[in-house]
Amino acid sequence: GQATQAPTSATGASPTAEQVVRGGTIRLPLSGASSANPPTIFPFENLTYLAQTPSAYHYSRLLRGKNGADINNGDNTAMEGDIVSKWEQPDNQTYIFTMKPNVKWQNKAPMNGRAATATDFVKTYEAFGKISQNGAGWKAVVDSITAPDEKTIKISLKAPYAPFLITHASSAEAMWFIPAETIDSDQAKKDPVGTGPFIFEKFESGVAISWRKNPDYYDAPLPNFDKAEAGLINDPQRLVAALQAGDYDLSGLNGPIYKENRSK
Repeated sequence: GQATQAPTSATGASPTAEQVVRGGTIRLPLSGASSANPPTIFPFENLTYLAQTPSAYHYSRLLRGKNGADINNGDNTAMEGDIVSKWEQPDNQTYIFTMKPNVKWQNKAPMNGRAATATDFVKTYEAFGKISQNGAGWKAVVDSITAPDEKTIKISLKAPYAPFLITHASSAEAMWFIPAETIDSDQAKKDPVGTGPFIFEKFESGVAISWRKNPDYYDAPLPNFDKAEAGLINDPQRLVAALQAGDYDLSGLNGPIYKENRSK
């Protein structure tokens, strides 16, 4: 067969590192036409996507969905480490996660940029089990979470549970890595601090939630944007008008709205 060069600018193609332009602000509605005010920005209090989605900006988890041109958008089995560099399964009821060497809490009180440890993760799990409705789903499967050392998280299951990595370790609706200090002081309800790609700035009710880039993010130089603003409006006509005006850079739209407004 004849060798051909893959196009570099085709729709859906991943840009090379040299093509990535970093900086600026990305503006988008929090959840497209389903955007609205979160009932809380502390995700352990409420399972709604409106509480979970903003958490992905400033918090982290064990694993996350993997990105790539060869990965189907709906493939939840494609995973990569979030705060962990690797994981092993020495037997069918044990998982050993090794944290990335440079995971730090954001440089913001009360954490002030200190290293995030496996002991921190154990404390988060203890709080999660007491507060979150999803805590029961973990307790039904997990026997214990321990820290053999400050960079190792050991999870022992009560019985073999095949989908654990997908349903628990990488779930975006379960256990976010939140410092126990901010949970105990109620700071997590108003001024979150995490290890994620963006640092929380403010929540303007009915307007937007805003963040700035975390310069100490363990997967630097990500994120690519200096700031992010997630709007909270869900009126389809206002969304389309904001896209037309350039006030939003992108938005998810449901089928009928998309078909009706695509030409605009």
